[in-house]
Amino acid sequence: NNVGHEPVTWLERAYAEEFARRTKQLVGQLKADWRPSPIQAGRVTQNAVFSWACYNHAVSTWSEGFDELSCTAKHVTEHAALSQFLRSGVNGGPLEWVDQCTGFECGMGCSAVLI
Repeated sequence: NNVGHEPVTWLERAYAEEFARRTKQLVGQLKADWRPSPIQAGRVTQNAVFSWACYNHAVSTWSEGFDELSCTAKHVTEHAALSQFLRSGVNGGPLEWVDQCTGFECGMGCSAVLI
């Protein structure tokens, strides 16, 4: 079932597009389903989600993936998102960076560009 390479056939492309659709749906639910911790009585322990629509995997371990590739139309890097999350405190607002495009490798920040 795993494509393992850039999709070439229409079946591989269909698989990749369905995988992208399901990933976007799951990532949206992660943030939406977060519940307040009963220990903190009404205060939400913050979480964050970051998901770009790019054809790559495990690229945050090198500088281009962490500091140059980006997510959303605002071109937020993983580094910037992590920094914002760490500075946010407990109720730090919506910490959600998810590409909202549809299709295979449709994210605007899939190629490294210096901004």
